[in-house]
Amino acid sequence: MVAENLIASQEVLELLLQIAAEYGIDKPYVVGGKVRDFVMKPGEPSDDIDLTTLSSECVRLGILLAAKTNPTFRMFEDRHVRVFHAGNNLDFSPGVLSWSHHGVIDWLEANAPDKLEFAESFSRDFTINTMHQDIITGEVFDPTGLGMKDAESKIVRTALPPEIAIKNDPRRIFRAIRLAAQFGMSIDDKISDYVKDNSEIILDPKLTTQYMTTEVNKAFEFNAENSIEHIFDMGLFKIIPLTGSYSKYLIKNKLLQKYLG
Repeated sequence: MVAENLIASQEVLELLLQIAAEYGIDKPYVVGGKVRDFVMKPGEPSDDIDLTTLSSECVRLGILLAAKTNPTFRMFEDRHVRVFHAGNNLDFSPGVLSWSHHGVIDWLEANAPDKLEFAESFSRDFTINTMHQDIITGEVFDPTGLGMKDAESKIVRTALPPEIAIKNDPRRIFRAIRLAAQFGMSIDDKISDYVKDNSEIILDPKLTTQYMTTEVNKAFEFNAENSIEHIFDMGLFKIIPLTGSYSKYLIKNKLLQKYLG
């Protein structure tokens, strides 16, 4: 039997535990959005399931699951594996194996050497997405020591300094805006200041126009006022393409001339 909030995925999660035991793989935990939603209790919890073993074995676990059950799976450029199994999207994190996570180990060695075993957690985007949940007991633990606190305080904060976390993946800028709008949160000033002072980061090829507009329009559908506040704070007002809910908001609130000026 699995934790109550994971019942809908019980079959595949129990199979994962069996595979891990059979192949001597470190114990898998649910991490990321599913745990965040369990703690913060939104109206529409995430359907996707992120998994970690706190080691490189996590990717192997995902591939073994696909081999045993023959579902479709995909390996992405950052080396994480997504398995499509019976209506579930299961993401297996490569953690610091990913070439996109520069500087994580160096920062931990210099600032928190006692946390090195949780390097995968610190490589994640925001503290609210670093909390882990035991698949069976449902117990939630907080490797960074910040996830629970920031969930309660409703602040979107990077697990590492933004010059590492945001630079490694600029898509996190717009993910932060969407999460803040979705959960009624503020965004840490360190993120806003970093983006404002390093506007060239928007040109990173990982940050496509499609990704930017998709996240912004989701954000405006959740909470337009929250979204526009953070967009102004980060100096992104004229950078975001004029489409969808963003465009409608600017027109409705007579901000189009300011945008075009």
